[in-house]
Amino acid sequence: MAAERVISALFREHSEEHFYYCSLITTGEARRPVLGAWSEEALDREVAQRGSREGPRWSYANSPYSGYGDEYFGETERLFFDRPDYNAPADQWHQEYGLRLRCMEDAKKKMDNKGFFGEGEKTQLS
Repeated sequence: MAAERVISALFREHSEEHFYYCSLITTGEARRPVLGAWSEEALDREVAQRGSREGPRWSYANSPYSGYGDEYFGETERLFFDRPDYNAPADQWHQEYGLRLRCMEDAKKKMDNKGFFGEGEKTQLS
C-alpha cells in the first residue's frame, strides 16, 4: 500500500520524535493523494525562521513534508487515471469521488490498526 510505504519512509528517514499531523491530501478533483505531515521539531524550525507560531501548524502546504514521497504514489496515480474522473456524468462522479475519499480513509485506518500512529510508530519501525 502506497500510503504505508510513504509514511514508513517518512518516519524512518526523519528522526523527529513527535509527528502530530500525518494526512493524505487530495484536490477538489480527487486526484491521487499526496502526503501532508508536520512534526513538533519541524514546526520549531519553521517558527525559528518565521518568528511566529501562527499559521503553519496545520497547513499541509507549508509543511517541509508536503508532497514527501510522491514517487510512492505512481501506481495509485495510474489506477486513478484509469477510473472515471470529474468529467464523468455527475452521479457517476459523485460515487467515484466518495470511493476515492473512502480509499484514503481506509488506508489510514488500516495503518492506525497496525500501530503506525501514536506510540505505535515507534514499535512499528523497530
